[in-house]
Amino acid sequence: MKTTLLAMVVAGLVTGCAAAGGKSDPAGLETAGRGEAEMTTMMSSRTLSVSIRCSPGKVYEFVTNPENLPKWAQGLGQSVRKQGSDWLVDTPQGSMKVRFADQNRFGVMDHTVTTPAGLEVYVPMRVLANGSGSEVIFTLFRLPDMTDEKYAEDMQLVERDLSALKAILEK
Repeated sequence: MKTTLLAMVVAGLVTGCAAAGGKSDPAGLETAGRGEAEMTTMMSSRTLSVSIRCSPGKVYEFVTNPENLPKWAQGLGQSVRKQGSDWLVDTPQGSMKVRFADQNRFGVMDHTVTTPAGLEVYVPMRVLANGSGSEVIFTLFRLPDMTDEKYAEDMQLVERDLSALKAILEK
């Protein structure tokens, strides 16, 4: 029974990854479909993390509250406001919309940032238990046509934001 179930899961993963034109993988994760262009090549990425001495639940609650963004994510913007069902962050480039993943018990804090030009940038972010504290994991994708210098600058901004998050939550 276990072998049959494992074979079905593996077959589903292989079939899902190999399927052309699909909009979701076997786990139901979206790959395109909310206005974003479907990628023809994989982007390079860097996963950054920080250990925080507080519970994953507290981290999750704080991070997924858009009103807290200016407190820790200064790389994104200085102020946030709700407009209808959207959260808008004021940046030097103009207002950007931020949309978090639905509330969940798995620590998924993924969010999508929509630029003033309408480009949707997917930001994978997780909180995991790490002993009596938490590990926050943030994956930064290198966008097409992004220079080495700009990518390095974005990594520094994310590292600064993660450090600010740690400082706030460990007070």
